[in-house]
Amino acid sequence: MIPPLLACLLFLPQSQAETTIAPSSNSKVVVTSGGKEVWPPKGPVCEDLVRCCEAAGKKDSSAMLMCQLMVATPPVDCVKGLKDVRQYLGERNVQAPKECGVSK
Repeated sequence: MIPPLLACLLFLPQSQAETTIAPSSNSKVVVTSGGKEVWPPKGPVCEDLVRCCEAAGKKDSSAMLMCQLMVATPPVDCVKGLKDVRQYLGERNVQAPKECGVSK
């Protein structure tokens, strides 16, 4: 099985290959892909995903990068993203933070 972080990198379409991760003026990270801002994601449950990823990143430094890369290819599915983060952490034997619980 390919680790999720590596899978994110391997399967980015050529048009999405120009992904940029940079700090913004408010100390948050902004990810752009193909000239469009993809992190933080926008859509149903995406605020929950951002909170989950920020908390997960404090437990496992690679988790935040995985979160940012998994939304680099549209369409963004934040419900699936929450499940993917929990799975990723489980595979790394890291307990998912409470912020990654089932969304409302």
